[in-house]
Amino acid sequence: MKRKIITASMIAVMLTACTGANEPNETVIESTVAETVSTTVTTVPVSETVKEESKPKPKPISPLSTSKHQSYFQSDDFSITAELNDLKSSLYYPDIVAQMGGNSDMFAVEMTVKVKNISYEEKSFDCSELTLLSGENALYLFDTKAEEAENIKSGKSVTLDLRALCTLSQAECISGMAYCGEVFEEGESFIPDSFAEIIDIQSADDVRTHLYKKYLYQNSGDYYMFSFSEPASICAHMLGRVGENNEYFAIEYSVTNRSDYALIIDPNKYMLSLVYDNADENGKAELMYISTDEELMYEPKEAGKINGVGKIYEMPDFISMKPEGSTEFTIVYKPKGHIKEWYMMCGGHDEPYYAQYGCILGNECDY
Repeated sequence: MKRKIITASMIAVMLTACTGANEPNETVIESTVAETVSTTVTTVPVSETVKEESKPKPKPISPLSTSKHQSYFQSDDFSITAELNDLKSSLYYPDIVAQMGGNSDMFAVEMTVKVKNISYEEKSFDCSELTLLSGENALYLFDTKAEEAENIKSGKSVTLDLRALCTLSQAECISGMAYCGEVFEEGESFIPDSFAEIIDIQSADDVRTHLYKKYLYQNSGDYYMFSFSEPASICAHMLGRVGENNEYFAIEYSVTNRSDYALIIDPNKYMLSLVYDNADENGKAELMYISTDEELMYEPKEAGKINGVGKIYEMPDFISMKPEGSTEFTIVYKPKGHIKEWYMMCGGHDEPYYAQYGCILGNECDY
């Protein structure tokens, strides 16, 4: 629609025509409001596309290499090899005996497990998820040493010496390894040939009767050796008075297992009865300390050193015997005066896996 615009002069003419020349004029003022419309212009900058430089992917980390004696497993994080080394009676391990009890029917499979972190981040390996399989059963992994498998850096590897506990029948059915339920690729010679021979010998009913190694009685100076029907022989060497002021009396013992059946020793049964100048003091000498290989004891507690003996330890409840050869240890006794005679008494034990003696040997002396 067109809008009509009336000017001020036109209004004046119209008014004159209507009112006549003698009427006063009325002045009409029309104000026009001009609206100013402002337009805002937004300038949008042109965005530049910056291509990020693409980083080259890191090269894959080489996994472990394997031999025919090893089984193998690989996941996104780890490359693992496992190798069985030996099958031994649990009695050879002081920590197993101390924590699980002495059990001649329980054996330990020694194995070496190598773990390599093939991821690009630091990872921890969970040893509790690693199992040695016997048929469809998983054997108990003793002392997983988890701290050694923690925080493995990328590309680095650790070697773990582990033990799995089993009976001989379970050892006979060992079938492989698994991690987190995933079975390893088994090497063609993963089960050592020696395992069958060990199982055969240790399963024999006559192990205590027919597998004894012959030992002869000897007496040479201060050395005394005995052989008994029990599967052990003992050699005693009288060291005599020891200590800074000769306040102790020491005997060095050497015990040899005459069978292929593992045994342990109770050193508290190696008693010494003394005859003094003062007869009122006669009686058993107090067992004070032992000196032997630390690996034969569970959590050995050092007690210092004694002249003529060396490093000594508090008396343990038992010591394990070495799988081969003789087991040596020295017991330090506390006498009460001048010794005229000594009587060495090696007592027996109720449990059959202890080295048994039950003997008495006496000798005149001047200590």
